[in-house]
Amino acid sequence: LCSVMTTDKAGEVFNNYRAGNRNNILQDIPEVDRLVSWMTSRSPEDRPDCAQLLEDSFFMSIQEVGNIKSLDMAQQRKNVLNQEKKEIEEKYKTDMENFAKEQDKREKEYLKIIEEKEREIQIRQGEQDRLAKELQAAAVRKQHPRTMEAANQQGTDAVLTTTLGTNAHRNETNSEPGDAKRQENMLDSALSAAASGRRILKSHYNTFLRAIEPDWKVDTVKRPPKEWENWYIEDWRGKVALKGRGAPNKPGQFLRSNSDGSVDLTGAHPKDCPGALWKPRKNDNNTWSFLSVHGKWLSANDNGSVITVGNLDTWEQFWLENW
Repeated sequence: LCSVMTTDKAGEVFNNYRAGNRNNILQDIPEVDRLVSWMTSRSPEDRPDCAQLLEDSFFMSIQEVGNIKSLDMAQQRKNVLNQEKKEIEEKYKTDMENFAKEQDKREKEYLKIIEEKEREIQIRQGEQDRLAKELQAAAVRKQHPRTMEAANQQGTDAVLTTTLGTNAHRNETNSEPGDAKRQENMLDSALSAAASGRRILKSHYNTFLRAIEPDWKVDTVKRPPKEWENWYIEDWRGKVALKGRGAPNKPGQFLRSNSDGSVDLTGAHPKDCPGALWKPRKNDNNTWSFLSVHGKWLSANDNGSVITVGNLDTWEQFWLENW
């Protein structure tokens, strides 16, 4: 408390307090006048201690004002934090919307690339089919010109059967062994070309070969084929590589045979992984079988598992369908 007064007046007030007399200097502030008179009581026993002062109404009112100010500051801080939170949430929402738009754009671009690649594969497949037929016809014409007309009437299977028979005859008579080997290679190339393309492999159990690419596994499923049942069969001149369709921004994986008879997927390229190459065989019932580098046939079991086995039977035969 600070009251402006002259030196003489200050001395008078001080002496009055010492003598226990009241002063009228604080009469306009009754609450303060009461507190000062109490604190300057002549007898020490009549003066308040610290605990009593803290409980006095004068100091209690000051404390309440301080509490109110503290509450106001806390509320202001809370408002600032809420505003910051709102700004962060709005920025996050905007970033996520922009990210989603960018992803949609990339997906459309990827699908466009896939469509272009598929068109290229279709064109290449048509060229390979045409070349295979020409090679087959040329082989028959070279060895047995008279069978050409019958082969044209009966189709590709007749050409293959006739040519295989001719090769067998040549091997038995040991005439022109070099030509026989070349002819065998030509037939293998024709088979790999005929099997290649965008294919779905359907087993004896009416199940479809599936590439579970996230897990690097292979099995068969009994339901309408979807993306994971779509394969690219690549022509490797007498052998083929079966490649899964893959996913956006991720190339497909290749079907691989292992020496223990198991079958899985690999990301290794067939030129670096012999187990990813298979020799195709066209069966009499128009199904196809695939021989691994380990001399075993791709086989589908009724429990959905896929392995390789030494014998060629019904379970090792697959129908090739286009997708």
